[in-house]
Amino acid sequence: MSRFKHIRDPTRVLVSVALTLLCYAAISSAAEDVDWCYPTDYLRVSTPCAGSTREVSYEKMRECADPFPVQGVHDEPCSCSPEDYASVYALQQGSNKCIEAFTTENCTGGVGTGQTVVNDIYCELKSVACKEEHIRAAYSPCYRANVSPSSSLAAAAGSAGTGAAAGNDTLVPAIEVVFYFDSTCNPRTKGSVHLPPNTFIPCDLNCGPGSFLDRDTCRKCKPGTYSMGGGLRMDRFEELDATLFTTTCEYMNVTGKHPCKSWHVDGGALRAGPYDEPNDLYQDECAAEDADTDCHNNLKASLSMPVKLVRDGYVKFNYTASGEPGYDGLSFFVDVAERPTMPISSDQFRPMQVQFNLSRGFHTLTWTYSKDEKWTQGQDTATITFIEVDGTDFNDHTCLPCPPGFFSGEGASQCSPCPLDAVSSGGATQCTPCPNGTYALEPPRTNCTQRPPCQVERDAITSFTACDATTKTRKKVWSWIEPRICSPTADSPLPPDESQPCPPCPAGQVSAVLRVNNTIICKFCPPGTAKAIDPATQAEICEPCEPGFVAVKEFSLAHLALSSPSSSAPLPANFTTGCTGDCGSPGWRLVGGVLDSGVGHGATVRVWVALNVTLEVDGEVAANYSVDIPAGPGEQRALKFFIDGAEVEEVKIPLSPLEVQIGVWELEAGQHQVMWMWEKLKAVTHADRDSAVIHNLTVRGVAQGGASSCLEVPEGAHLSPSGLWWEPCPPGTYGKGGTFNCTKCPANTFNEASFGMEESCEPCGEGTSAAEGSSECTVGDVYIPTSFCHYTPPPTAFNSSRLTVFDLSPLARLHPNQMFGPIYDDPTAADREQRSLYYVSVCTRDRTNTTCYAPRGGSLNTYACRINPRSPLEGPRRRAVSVGDSISLHPLGSDPALERRGFVMRLEGSLCATGDELRTTNISFICDPDAGYGAPEAWTDKGKAAAVDPTLSFPSWVVHSGTVLPIGDENACTMEMVWYTAHACPMCTMDDYELVEVSGCFDNKYATYKYREPKTCQANAQLPLPQDVPCQPCTEADYEAIQDSCTDAQGRHNTSYRWHHPKRCNDSLPGAAHLPASVTAGPCEQTIFVISADMLSSQYVFLMALGGVLIVVLSVVWVVTWIKQRRIYSLYQKMVEQEQGDDENEGDEEERGEAEMTNLHRHNSGN
Repeated sequence: MSRFKHIRDPTRVLVSVALTLLCYAAISSAAEDVDWCYPTDYLRVSTPCAGSTREVSYEKMRECADPFPVQGVHDEPCSCSPEDYASVYALQQGSNKCIEAFTTENCTGGVGTGQTVVNDIYCELKSVACKEEHIRAAYSPCYRANVSPSSSLAAAAGSAGTGAAAGNDTLVPAIEVVFYFDSTCNPRTKGSVHLPPNTFIPCDLNCGPGSFLDRDTCRKCKPGTYSMGGGLRMDRFEELDATLFTTTCEYMNVTGKHPCKSWHVDGGALRAGPYDEPNDLYQDECAAEDADTDCHNNLKASLSMPVKLVRDGYVKFNYTASGEPGYDGLSFFVDVAERPTMPISSDQFRPMQVQFNLSRGFHTLTWTYSKDEKWTQGQDTATITFIEVDGTDFNDHTCLPCPPGFFSGEGASQCSPCPLDAVSSGGATQCTPCPNGTYALEPPRTNCTQRPPCQVERDAITSFTACDATTKTRKKVWSWIEPRICSPTADSPLPPDESQPCPPCPAGQVSAVLRVNNTIICKFCPPGTAKAIDPATQAEICEPCEPGFVAVKEFSLAHLALSSPSSSAPLPANFTTGCTGDCGSPGWRLVGGVLDSGVGHGATVRVWVALNVTLEVDGEVAANYSVDIPAGPGEQRALKFFIDGAEVEEVKIPLSPLEVQIGVWELEAGQHQVMWMWEKLKAVTHADRDSAVIHNLTVRGVAQGGASSCLEVPEGAHLSPSGLWWEPCPPGTYGKGGTFNCTKCPANTFNEASFGMEESCEPCGEGTSAAEGSSECTVGDVYIPTSFCHYTPPPTAFNSSRLTVFDLSPLARLHPNQMFGPIYDDPTAADREQRSLYYVSVCTRDRTNTTCYAPRGGSLNTYACRINPRSPLEGPRRRAVSVGDSISLHPLGSDPALERRGFVMRLEGSLCATGDELRTTNISFICDPDAGYGAPEAWTDKGKAAAVDPTLSFPSWVVHSGTVLPIGDENACTMEMVWYTAHACPMCTMDDYELVEVSGCFDNKYATYKYREPKTCQANAQLPLPQDVPCQPCTEADYEAIQDSCTDAQGRHNTSYRWHHPKRCNDSLPGAAHLPASVTAGPCEQTIFVISADMLSSQYVFLMALGGVLIVVLSVVWVVTWIKQRRIYSLYQKMVEQEQGDDENEGDEEERGEAEMTNLHRHNSGN
């Protein structure tokens, strides 16, 4: 208690702390848009010493916000501090040692004065005279210096408004340049030059790229060198420099079993991943455990680089990224920010260069590769091959020499690689051509290699001249492959040219004569026609297609080879190519009718070729390709294929040469880019081969091309409006081929696939319906919108006339974009990781989610799916298979007791592993009014179903088919589930209500509908809910006339009116009838009392009973009174007899007897 005795009001203290935190939060939230000052933004200004102190102040060099109040003008001790010194070398008097000390007149004594540098070796070189090349410059911090008013600095400061008068001089922000000799000469040696006087330069002097600051003057870099002009560039990484970078890797939300693989150097680049496979050190262990999440999922690898910019600059870098689009990939951050400067990039397979501006000050540049916890797509990797940061200094004070294999001219900001067959050493102004008999191909080109002898079968290719229209021949010409790396010898000369007959034109083209030079050319057949041979002349002709047939245009490499017959021709305009890394040639080449990836590439390279093509109809691209060099141990080579930026196939090169392979990929109509990329990582260079080759490339369905034949329109398709191609009949229809239209499937049938034939229209399952031309069946009556997701068992199911309707629509709409699950096939299994997961959707397959993830990405269009971690197809990639493509509903059984207990939903999906039946999911919906929405669960003997209702034991009452294997068996074709929910209770009917009346029309109601207890139904909007029944306006039928007895003196009677009892109408409502006034009429008529039906109502019965009771009571009173009178009379008789018999009594006794008689009479009168 003593520790808090000074706190009189703890509440006030807590309030103060809370307000302080709120203010701090407000300041922090606003700080994001504030340009704060950095320490380098302040200029320290001091006055000469006056006694033992000097006056010091700080001035801002630019407009910025102070993060904290800066100390104003104040006094400091006059002792020198380190910032008062600049480095300068000079001989110490009387010694061979060099001192490193420089001070201004603004301080005295203090640290640094007389500080010596142990550099005796250089100081002993007394015989070396100091020349111009020995002069060095030291630069002071930026401060307000006294400069001459006539200097350019003073003029610039005056125009900018930053100068101030100080006597005969002007105070301007400047950097003082102090000149000194380096330690390799002796300024006292005869012949030494004098140091120039100190000078000043502007604080913001920037010489720019390709230049450097030479003492106090900007000069261009000499040939053989380069300069960024005050920055940092890294274009090849041999190791991860710990002084520049820090790396981290962590698992997100989970704890990994194995170390997280962070950024590292690979093939001269910085690389994160790959994470599509487990870590190399733990690959076997991860594969054995199938520990997908623990090994390489749900992680974040970051590479950070702190930089200090003294001026505004930029960061520029080249990167590639490959991962699941939108989820896995590379992001870039400048400083700590919630949103990345560069959003996540997932499929940047070609190197991309990006640049972002940076303000002066301190920054942290962070590259982060993130991998989520689920699917894997692509390589799950990112690489950075180049980083450049500008603004780390105002100037470069020297130019760097070009590395070997590069050269530069004067004023270069970067060096250029040597061309083919030329080499250089470091600092080269130009590259030296290789001597005869040698070559240089692999970059960086530093050495010339002896050319091997040429071999025709390996180093030569053939080309052809144009066909002569007169002779119908052309020449076959041999030439060496360029760039040529072999040396021709007499032992292996090129074969001589030879004349050959002209070949037929490629598919879709026919020959024509070009009269300008009398040569044969090939032309595409017109649309609607195809190439054919005239039977009479055997000439190539274009023949129109017959009805029901179409001419599909195509484009192939043969067309390119014919149009570009030279040995190595440039690619056509619709092709693009490029190369990054250690490139030997600039890209892919068209050589001898084939495409190859070039030659001479180094150990790390990516070279691609892309074809931009427009398809007028759905078509395909087909290619034959090969690789002529095997992959050695530890090498990585791959040929990748992309369509519209997405990788669709990767061929990793095995340890033997890859023979010719065939690949076919479908394309939809429209514009596309198809691309091949040859990639090498950590590979040994084979300059003579080492390339990928595309032998044949054909694209069918193109807008520019020709048809090789007429194709018949298949069944399930119809002719396009243009008649040039067929289109598949959409789902819900079928086609017979050769017609322009598709036929809709009949009502209550469906077809969910394209290219449907007449037999493809299947009948809807029980409890579902479909309109004409439907691709799926709907639970309920499709023609009644309000019946969506309603199931009505057939009347014959229970031989009952009662209408039972189940409404599952609340379950269908509960989660619009989610599915119910996961439901484990064996909830009691000890190993949770080995259980299959099921997800279920009610009444609809349209769920835009990734719960049921298709093998190629996106959502499965299904009612239910399964993910089996034990399956080689489903488990590693977490892909799903459909177990619910179609739906039907069935009663629980024929027992009438089950009529309103629930129903069974049967789902059928993809083909089961047995190969002869479909995967089936049976969901037994059980009515439980207290369960709410509930959730599906696997049916087991230990589950809720068996515990709650053993009479509904599986599977005696379930509509069942398929192979039922033990719970958890991966080959099981049928999954049984149970779902206890209030929405499996039938909709209420009138039999579920009772009508409870009130006494008369009270509070404008006369009756109330209530549920019968216990309630086992759902509310029905078409029936009255539990509610009051309102009174209706009264009519004349709601009252009656009453005549009283004939008591009038004139012999008349009175007639009045009253409401029927109980009163069920309201006479205050508009238009209601009212009771008439009483009427007196006559003469009286003798009537006989007749009991009417109304008199037998409850009111009359009550009055008659009451009258009867009164009669009984009066009768009892009369009897009692009569008995009492008899007793009094008897007493009187006795007294008279006594009086007559006693004459001898005296007079006083007579008076006494009379008094008694008087009392008896009084008593009688009182009764």
